[in-house]
Amino acid sequence: MVLRGAGDKAFVAGTDIAQFQAFRTPDDALEYERRLDRVMDRLEAVAKPTIAALQGYAVGAGAAIALCCDLRYCTADLQFGVPIARTLGNCLSVANTARLRRTASQNRRPAVSTNRSPPPASFFACTNT
Repeated sequence: MVLRGAGDKAFVAGTDIAQFQAFRTPDDALEYERRLDRVMDRLEAVAKPTIAALQGYAVGAGAAIALCCDLRYCTADLQFGVPIARTLGNCLSVANTARLRRTASQNRRPAVSTNRSPPPASFFACTNT
């Protein structure tokens, strides 16, 4: 199964953060994260091989989707990242953090980027075009 964006600007640009304005309690945010984890768990459990065809932006939830795939095929212009802690004040779930660590370590690259700009596609075990 191949997952790709509808155009050439992004694989998945992430969650529509406008929905967060409706959150009234901390439980609303926690339920959002639990729901996202359930969706990612289901994608990761697909019995057939999954391929993320990445180009443009793959950020936030889009990055999480890519991390669940068996293979990530990337263009050189890929911007891959999870800027949520800086922009929304939240963080990755434990499951998505584990996916990020596992994927980065598959390519034997350092698991942490100290640079403010997104790390290159090669950081995330991508096969570049």
